[in-house]
Amino acid sequence: MLIDASGRSEYEDSFLLNGEVKTFLIIDQCLKNEKEENYAILSSALDITARIHSEHLLKESEEKFRYLIETMQIGMLIQGPKAEILLSNSKALELLGLTESQLLGMTSHDPEWNVIHEDGSPFPGNTRPVSRSIESRKPVRDVVMGVYRPLHDDRIWLLVNAEPQLNDEGNIKQVVSLFLDISERKHAESIIQNQNQELRKLNSVKDKFFSIIGHDLKSPISSFIGLTDIIVNKQESLTLERIQRLTRSMRDSATNLYRLLENLLEWSKLAQGLITFNPENVFLLPILKSNLSLIKGLADSKGIKLTIDIAKDLEVYVDCNMLKSVFRNLLSNAIKFTPRGGKITLSAIDTGNESIKVCIKDTGIGMNKDIIANLFRIDEQTGRPGTEGEPSTGLGLFICKDFIETNNGRIWVKSIEGVGSEFYFTLPSVKRSI
Repeated sequence: MLIDASGRSEYEDSFLLNGEVKTFLIIDQCLKNEKEENYAILSSALDITARIHSEHLLKESEEKFRYLIETMQIGMLIQGPKAEILLSNSKALELLGLTESQLLGMTSHDPEWNVIHEDGSPFPGNTRPVSRSIESRKPVRDVVMGVYRPLHDDRIWLLVNAEPQLNDEGNIKQVVSLFLDISERKHAESIIQNQNQELRKLNSVKDKFFSIIGHDLKSPISSFIGLTDIIVNKQESLTLERIQRLTRSMRDSATNLYRLLENLLEWSKLAQGLITFNPENVFLLPILKSNLSLIKGLADSKGIKLTIDIAKDLEVYVDCNMLKSVFRNLLSNAIKFTPRGGKITLSAIDTGNESIKVCIKDTGIGMNKDIIANLFRIDEQTGRPGTEGEPSTGLGLFICKDFIETNNGRIWVKSIEGVGSEFYFTLPSVKRSI
């Protein structure tokens, strides 16, 4: 019981009335005479049973609400009309990477908020407003939805639903935001996208393969058979000069067919991941010369001059078989697209930054920008016949690019139509033992 200076006191007490417990607020007031002496006490009682019951229910409801939001697996924030954060649950703190003391009082416009839209724009970013009417006679509210990620962990993706609560005048009273962790879904979407890309790539490979089988492989075989038919059926009327021309054509057809089959074999191994990578320290010049026996015959048949400007002591750290394939394809292409009497120059220099730059330059027909843009892609058709009708699939350059990049190098081209082409690629210089 509390008694103030005026002699007034208030207290609560419960009584059993008609079999029901009632709670009253008792107010006692001391009455004084002229001499300021207490001579009586005036008591009044106010039935507060309903109020006590309501307070109990409210407290119980608040406890249930707090338990509910704390145990839900969805982050929840309640913001005031100025976007200030009034309430959060533990899941929201976990997803946002903030403590309760950091979060409360903060607004979603503060720099410390550290939540951005999936397109990189700041919160709220490019959200999608969804109009939703509460009742026909009340204002319309916008439910803002969007995908966000907190900057403290780029592996987390959040689907945010921010729903404003309006007063009777249509002004925002508070905003309830829900944060759903969709990281697994985004990860699954990323996997599906990668799989779709791989599937498209495989379809391109399949289409390319059937194109080669149906046209590029069939043509040289048909040509070879046709030449043999002429020799078999008309050998008695053929002159020696004519036979020599036919046999040279047969040799060229067989050579082109061999190169195509060789590329197909390498390509199939590449597509299946069957080619192993075994780099070692080697001198560059012997690797090049080991490919020149077949290549030189093709160059001589077109009167093309081959010039080599590579130092004997220039070393590289590469897979020899891959490098041989690169040289073979690039030199064959240079010969194919260089007219008779042309020139091909091979050079290599040490760039001084632990890499060797190799250049194969020709005086051939060159390429326009459209051909160059798609030159190393397998899903684009860039193959064209050589200066004397030699077949081409574009497969060799795709293999070159993959082999060069596997050896930690890069490949590019400079070309002027009607003037010639320069193919460059880099290789790591010799690896020193530690």
